[in-house]
Amino acid sequence: MDYSKINLQIIIRYLNGTCSMDEEIQLREWMQEDSENEEFLLFVKKIWDTSTEKKKFQDVDSAWLRFNNQFDLDDKQTGAGIKEAASGNYNRSQHKSVSMHWLSWSAVAAAVTLIVFMSIKFADIDLSSDVTEIAEEIEYREVKTDKGQRTRLRLSDGSTIHLNAGSRLLVPETFGSNERREVTLEGEAYFEVTHDPTRQFVVTTEWAVTKVLGTKFNVNTYSEGDRVLVAVADGAVSLESAGDDMVSGKTINKSQIGTVSQDGITHVAELTDLSQFIGWTNGELVFKQDSLAAVIQKLERWYGIDIELEIKPEENSGKRLTATFTDRQRLGEVLESISLVLDFEYKHHSYLANTFTFYNNQHER
Repeated sequence: MDYSKINLQIIIRYLNGTCSMDEEIQLREWMQEDSENEEFLLFVKKIWDTSTEKKKFQDVDSAWLRFNNQFDLDDKQTGAGIKEAASGNYNRSQHKSVSMHWLSWSAVAAAVTLIVFMSIKFADIDLSSDVTEIAEEIEYREVKTDKGQRTRLRLSDGSTIHLNAGSRLLVPETFGSNERREVTLEGEAYFEVTHDPTRQFVVTTEWAVTKVLGTKFNVNTYSEGDRVLVAVADGAVSLESAGDDMVSGKTINKSQIGTVSQDGITHVAELTDLSQFIGWTNGELVFKQDSLAAVIQKLERWYGIDIELEIKPEENSGKRLTATFTDRQRLGEVLESISLVLDFEYKHHSYLANTFTFYNNQHER
């Protein structure tokens, strides 16, 4: 069982009914990775649901004794041993007779650690049965684009989102009265956010979180370079790593670009040409000092085609493309121009309508 792949806070919010749909999806995927993950969560949920006192535990041992009585566990599983287990210092050889049927001791230790953490986390919150306030339920919808497709949608708050090809967006049907407006993105999108000083607009991606009150900005999470890029066209945004809530975000102002790498490093730089990041919203396919590999990835997404490369890296190293095309230009015209600049040949496979091959111009067609 791998606990490093799931955030403890997500499990806590799931148990008390406040996790978002995206967090539920993360939790479901984690459970599907390993049957022991699912068993662990069910085990913790059973403790949570059957507890007669969902308030602060006075101490770990008495809490474990109450749990022990509920589930008829062996006496050898109680006492100071649980503290050792919860702290990761449990010695299996000292307790060979311990058996939790379908859960290992490491899972039990993690479960107890989680319950104790929750008891501290919610020590000042009354979670008893007489609580009548119910969290507002939010319905989400998924918007997806295939290669060669782009779309635009308007949200309930008046904000507009342009979704680029090969992208996925998870958005609420309505934002309701929540303190923030949140969407989840995979791929690339340009946001024109309606200003609301009382509610942040939050774009969550795999590695980064972008927060604004009202502005225009582009978020690119395509995998080239293993980083998230945020270019600001108007106003300012806060950009932070998705993996560290304790670190405050960096401010990205108009005509600046912020990047967050996979390891959480954030960088801010000035932009001299914004069109390379937002030109696509106006039907422009923009290349700026792009390598052949980057050119191929953009072409495949923009036109919905597949490109096979028969050029060795050393035969095209150092060559870069800077050019702008519009969606009014035919694919053949675009490929002809690019092949002349980067000095290669291409052919279209008539038996595979959407497949092209790029090869060195020294070869015969």
